[in-house]
Amino acid sequence: MHRSLRFEALFVAALTALNAWMAGRVFGLDYHQPLSSIEPVFMAIARWMLDYGTSSAWVPLWYLGEPIQNAYPPLLPALTAATAAVAAIEPAAAYHWVAGAAYTAGPATLYLLARTLGLTAFGAGVAAAGYSILSPAALLFPSVWGDLGGTEGPRRLHALAFYGEGPHMLTLALWPAAVAALARAVERRSAGWVGLAALGAAAVALTNWLGSVALAAAAASLLAAMGWDERAPRRWLTAAGVGALAYLLAYPALPPSTIQAVRQNAPHSGGSFPMGAAQAGALLGLVAAAALLAWLLARVPRLPVGARFAALFSLLFGVPSAAMEFGGFHFYPQPHRFHLEMEQGLWLLGGAVAWGLAARFGRRLAIVAAAGLAVLAAAQAVRYPRALARWVEPVQPATMLQREAAEALRAWNPEARLFAAGSVEIWLNVFVDNPQTGGVFDQGVLWPYFPAYRYGMGYTVEDGARSARWLRVMGADAVFVSRADSREPYAVFWRDAAKFDGVLPELWRSGGDALYQVPRPCPGIAYALRPEEVVDRYPLNNEDEEAVAAFDDAIRDAARPCLTTRWEAPDRLTVEGPATAGSMVVVQEAWHAGWEATLNGEPVKTRADALGLLLAGPVEADGPLRLELRFRGPSWAPPLLAVAGWLAWFGVERRRRKPLSR
Repeated sequence: MHRSLRFEALFVAALTALNAWMAGRVFGLDYHQPLSSIEPVFMAIARWMLDYGTSSAWVPLWYLGEPIQNAYPPLLPALTAATAAVAAIEPAAAYHWVAGAAYTAGPATLYLLARTLGLTAFGAGVAAAGYSILSPAALLFPSVWGDLGGTEGPRRLHALAFYGEGPHMLTLALWPAAVAALARAVERRSAGWVGLAALGAAAVALTNWLGSVALAAAAASLLAAMGWDERAPRRWLTAAGVGALAYLLAYPALPPSTIQAVRQNAPHSGGSFPMGAAQAGALLGLVAAAALLAWLLARVPRLPVGARFAALFSLLFGVPSAAMEFGGFHFYPQPHRFHLEMEQGLWLLGGAVAWGLAARFGRRLAIVAAAGLAVLAAAQAVRYPRALARWVEPVQPATMLQREAAEALRAWNPEARLFAAGSVEIWLNVFVDNPQTGGVFDQGVLWPYFPAYRYGMGYTVEDGARSARWLRVMGADAVFVSRADSREPYAVFWRDAAKFDGVLPELWRSGGDALYQVPRPCPGIAYALRPEEVVDRYPLNNEDEEAVAAFDDAIRDAARPCLTTRWEAPDRLTVEGPATAGSMVVVQEAWHAGWEATLNGEPVKTRADALGLLLAGPVEADGPLRLELRFRGPSWAPPLLAVAGWLAWFGVERRRRKPLSR
């Protein structure tokens, strides 16, 4: 190995070891405070994968059921499940190993990108080292330094350990590597580099939606940074081909229906971020500013592509982050989370500036800068682990309210569907398979009334009977409620925690936390309804009882014969019982076009009612009915065809390069 390459490899190894040291506590965690983070959703999906593998296309655990790809992009949960299986450890511990490794790898891939885009080893080293030990967002944004308790705090580590952003950490590590491969692909246009770039892009898309946005912005920044010469059209076409190949590879986890669900739900997830004319204008202005900046940078002589890329990428995420921080204006949903991408761009820009200064003022400046970074790294190697110890504290599962509530629910009825909010909602399916009317990843929700249903349940007061009606309509068997003296971190969700007292039977209580039963004459989730009982009007809000009154009356009709429901598998449901001619069968499961049905042996179409529940029918004659439902997930043909096409291209390319035998 060349001496300079050996030195770079040693530097990257040392930097990786430093990051592993600073995040060392993460690798030893399973269950820990704070219990309000989003980590449990990834653990729960990993547990589901361990139990069912990839055989189930439908997951009935959250939001009245959803396709498995809607639950969350699958790469990190799949890696967690694989780690748990190989190491014979719980998914909670496996998740922290995977997330910790992703955090540790981030600076190394940023270094790779910087070198690929033309920065010197010194400039790339400044970028990667600075990214490891100093957070620009903590210096620039009051909300971040307030959250960290100081300007020197580790924002990336805080996001991982305190908020549970493991998938975000993985995409922060993956997208620089994917863009480095894309840079090679658009220049060389070889099958190998195109395939590698597409694989990297698919991996990002399969990990996190934030990462997909970052990757798209990075790809555009890269192509703009390369300039517009005679080869530019071919670069853009090659990049488009990489994107198309990546999408085909990721298609089973990113079908159009899932993309549409995320597009529809994103403005209402993690806050209120409506997209209107102001956002469209702001985004157009941002693109125009980026185009102008690219044009100006192209006229700077001897400026490396890496410097241009860093400036453009920093602009695309810095401006929206600052607009949200200082003006409360959002360019797109959840802009406050993209300051981590902004930090990557700023440190790449810092590396480019350091390279330029060193080139102008000589080696002495580089030595001083390197020494300063080394001193800061030594200080942060002490400060970061101490901060991490303050933020996360291991807990014993047996002492967790979330586990107590889950086990109490399972002991009462292992199939009971629960309405909960807060950390019990987040943690429930780490421990049990009881389904929920809600969940954690709101972007994948299929039924449009969900936000009004959830927040109306907690917001309204002195309306226990009305809230119980909505619980019945959504097929809930129990509801978890927390008072102000609760151990639930999100007890504030309930403005009237006593609304169900005297209205619903209490199943379990622990201090300020309680489970209430939602009685229904029929225990299943299917009903044979007369046409006028079907919900055919979208409710205005939870006070609009008239929209669902006929359906609820049918649910409460004890004289009506019950339909039985039986899950043959997570994606197969059988409904049986008596019905009259003209009846419609409503199943309190979210409707999706992937549901296929047979009614008494004959194929029948399914559709959604106004709430988004599954409808099948009508029943043609009086008598017993047997409705068999099966969910068909996305086709695997696109990735198989993509791989076959790429292999054919690769084979032809190799054959052309192979010298003729004599």
